[in-house]
Parts: sequence; C-alpha cells; structure tokens
Amino acid sequence: MDDFGPGSAGGSGSGGGGIFGRKRFRTKFTPEQKERMREFAEKQGWRINRNDDGALDRFCVEIGVKRHVLKVWMHNHKNQLASSPTSAAAAAAAAGVMNPGAGIGLGTGISGDGDGDDDDTDDSPPRAAVSSPSPSPISV
Repeated sequence: MDDFGPGSAGGSGSGGGGIFGRKRFRTKFTPEQKERMREFAEKQGWRINRNDDGALDRFCVEIGVKRHVLKVWMHNHKNQLASSPTSAAAAAAAAGVMNPGAGIGLGTGISGDGDGDDDDTDDSPPRAAVSSPSPSPISV
C-alpha cells in the first residue's frame, strides 16, 4: 500500500479535493495592483508579448506579482474589462478624448440615411402575411 504524504494528493496539481490535498492558495490583489494590472494590460493590448519580457518582468517586480499570476489575471479579466464600455469610456475620459458629434448635429443639412428620401416611409418591399396553419382535429 502506498503512503501519500501531506503534499502529494493523488490527483491533479490544481489542488482540487484529493484525500490529503490542501486548499489552493488564492491570490488577493490590492486595489492598486488591480488598477496597475488593468492599465498595463490595456497598454499591451491584453497580450503578453514574448519580445517585451524585460518590461514585463520589471512590471511584475514593481507591483509584487509573479509573471504567471499576471498572465492568469489578464486571461481571466480580458473579456470582462477589455470590452466593457465603462472601461473604454473611463479610459477615454482619462485621456481627454471626447466623442465628436455625439448628440449634436454636424450642420451638414442632410438628415437620414443619405438616400435622398424623407425617411418617413419604409423602403423595404412589402412582406407577405404569414398565418399559422390551423390545428387539424385528431381522429381516433
């Protein structure tokens, strides 16, 4: 019979529920670390570039996070933060970028979709009326 020590739970290395397994350590980030990682990730385009290892290693040492931990954090937060409109709007506001023409007319005198008509009418072809077939009586 094999004797498993406390560190050798006979299962995956992810720390999930072995006989003698320990609970996996969960990294806790400070709000400052989260903000700095988000800024770094946005600057890098949410990708870790192999040719920029020096800057990546310096950044990790600077904020006190291991490279692998940063890589996992970026992967886990890429969809949530990269595509969120509040993140993009906040970044644009911080950079002083405004949306030109948002909510105001550009003064060109042309309205609508540019096809020259008044856009009060529907240009699409008429649709055929669709009716559902009436249920047939069930005969026994």
